[in-house]
Amino acid sequence: MLSVDGLYDVAEDNAIFHSLTPTNDDTIKLVETLSQRILRNLKRKGYPVEEGSLQEEIEQETLDEIQSASVQSIIALGERRGKKVRRIGTAEYGNFEGAILEGERCASHRGFSLHANVSCRAEEREKLEHMVRYIARPPVAMDRLAKRNNGLITYRLKKKYRDGTEQLLFSPLELMEKLAALVPHPRAHITRYHGTFAPHSRARNKIVKGKAGKEPAGTESSSPETKGKKESRMSWAKLLNRVFKIDITHCQFCRGEVKVVAAILEKAAIEKILKHLGLPTEPPVIRPARPPPQTSFDELDPSRDFDFMDS
Repeated sequence: MLSVDGLYDVAEDNAIFHSLTPTNDDTIKLVETLSQRILRNLKRKGYPVEEGSLQEEIEQETLDEIQSASVQSIIALGERRGKKVRRIGTAEYGNFEGAILEGERCASHRGFSLHANVSCRAEEREKLEHMVRYIARPPVAMDRLAKRNNGLITYRLKKKYRDGTEQLLFSPLELMEKLAALVPHPRAHITRYHGTFAPHSRARNKIVKGKAGKEPAGTESSSPETKGKKESRMSWAKLLNRVFKIDITHCQFCRGEVKVVAAILEKAAIEKILKHLGLPTEPPVIRPARPPPQTSFDELDPSRDFDFMDS
């Protein structure tokens, strides 16, 4: 999660922001409080969060049970149900009671990690975007996955655990189980806002810029050049460039700027141009979707080449 490093003093007509800098002691106390409250809340909702409390008899293997096992670092499915995830590394013994300070304003406790040493100011939009991209990064790095000769899969950790664990060992089913635990529930909000940023907060319109282009309270007004209506959505060209690094606004041959010369809507003219360029004039046939499970690939077009990974 991202959090503001301070608090808002909300009045009737405005909101004033007061910046607060946390200390190392504040970080340690906060991560302990967060871990206790989160685990207590999960337990109150029926999740078996206590160590070794996974039920041996599961009537229906659901996403909730898989996610609960993932929180406890145990296996929920298969022959090793209820057992700990296998680890590889040199054991290092020590006292792990209570939160441990791992760096400047960075503490961990019972599997929860709190890093409060990176911040950005309101006008540092690029830095804020970099932080959001870091939080939204993929949870699994493919280059750290390796398959053993016996069929088991190892995942090399970027930074070893405090107990000396350097790699995690999974069977293919166990790895799929841990990946399934990352899948959000259907129709659930992926991004959530809390406190004064919550959608139904009475103070939200005093802090968050509204549709009319109002500036947040306590900040200087925008320059005349930046005033006016902004685009509600990013264009497809910008999205392609941001996600896939494909810039369709510049020619790949002359590197010049691409401009819209004309919009051709007549079918006869379109077919004439495509034939002149040696391109097909008819769209490809779209095959109907097949219901699961897909047990074979016999119905694929034999004229096409496919590369399949060994499972």
